[in-house]
Amino acid sequence: MVKSKEQIESDLKKNPYDKPYKFYKHVKGKSDIWANFELIMFEEATQDFARCINCKSILKYNSKSGTASLLRHKCPIPFKVNSEKQLNLDKYAIKQLPAAKKELIMSYSFQS
Repeated sequence: MVKSKEQIESDLKKNPYDKPYKFYKHVKGKSDIWANFELIMFEEATQDFARCINCKSILKYNSKSGTASLLRHKCPIPFKVNSEKQLNLDKYAIKQLPAAKKELIMSYSFQS
């Protein structure tokens, strides 16, 4: 059974632990945005919506339309940043420079 966004929101407001609803991670998702969203299933049928794990907002999603609505989501609760994916200057830009230039740049960046 396919439900509308309004029906899902109404059902979850009445009973947030309603058994017919299940939330699960999108394991095949290639986008990093999936760290902050989960898919919605109702009575074993995946719905065309995803839920923000931070603020619990319901957003339109299906595999054909992609993650655009998830990327546009302005969550009032900041998303967690994956620090492993953030590159430091010394691991990114300086990687391709000769050693003498690396030392020069690093010495300037640590001067007060």
